[in-house]
Order: sequence, then C-alpha cells, then structure tokens
Amino acid sequence: MRRILTWLVWLPLILVVVALGVANRHPLTLSWNPFEPSSVVDGIQVPVFVGLLAAFAFGSIAGGFIVWNTQRKYRRAYREERRKAERLTGDVQRMKAEAAATPPAAGVAALPVPR
Repeated sequence: MRRILTWLVWLPLILVVVALGVANRHPLTLSWNPFEPSSVVDGIQVPVFVGLLAAFAFGSIAGGFIVWNTQRKYRRAYREERRKAERLTGDVQRMKAEAAATPPAAGVAALPVPR
C-alpha cells in the first residue's frame, strides 16, 4: 500500500519535471559578474530547466538544514531524558537485586519484592 502511495505522489512529480525540461530548453546565461551580466567570460550557459532545478534543489537543502538546526534543542533534550531514564532503570534494577539478596530481619515481616 505504501509503495502505491509513493508512486502516486512521485509519478506526477516526475512527469511535471520532464515536461518542464522539455519545454524550457532555451539557453540561460548564469553570470557571476553582477555589474556586467552580458559578460560571457564569467558565466556559463545552461538550459533554463537546469537553473530552475538547481534553484529548487538549493532551496530544499537550505530549508532542510534550517529545520534540522532549529530542532537541535529537542534532539538534545531527548538524548538527556533517554540517558536519565536508562540511569534510573539501572538504579531500580540494582535496588531490586539488593532487596532480593538481603535477608529479612528476625521477627520482622518482610515485604514482597516488587515486580
């Protein structure tokens, strides 16, 4: 079922990208000189769809990095809480083992060992 849903999402997207590439094959000059954009020495010519796809890829990567960076505090808190839970679990197990190994005092009714 998941594979079918994946194809239902990706297939139209792939078709749109292919249609974009076929329709926009005109040359686009990407120049690194903002003061004289007509200078071909500092630039390269690529099809328009390559420029569009590169801009989309750059935006996706930049957005992903920003989201990953803003979630850093939540990942740190999760790690700290996980370590705390592991430490407390170890303490509980150690206390259970000590309670099971210690014989009850004479004349005092012992409580059952917790499960």
